[in-house]
Amino acid sequence: MTGSHTCERIAEELRVTQQKWSLPQPIVTTNNAANEQKAYQILVYDRYGCYVHRINLVVKKLLDIHCWKGQKACDLLPSVHKHKRPSSRKTATSV
Repeated sequence: MTGSHTCERIAEELRVTQQKWSLPQPIVTTNNAANEQKAYQILVYDRYGCYVHRINLVVKKLLDIHCWKGQKACDLLPSVHKHKRPSSRKTATSV
């Protein structure tokens, strides 16, 4: 899609594509952009916001807040301890 990505243009492009390909009414997941939300309202599509995108935004915001205070992002993460896993190979035992 070229040009402005207004909700009306997005809705029209989706409507044309749906009709051209004889697609059923979809259930969509979006990145929560306002223009997309409104486009799906216009089309009366069931829409669900992307939870992974929301989590990403929350984590970015938290990192921005802590980095502003001079803390490095890696300092926010708990230390990861590497545990040696037992070998899954069977060892030969003497009889």
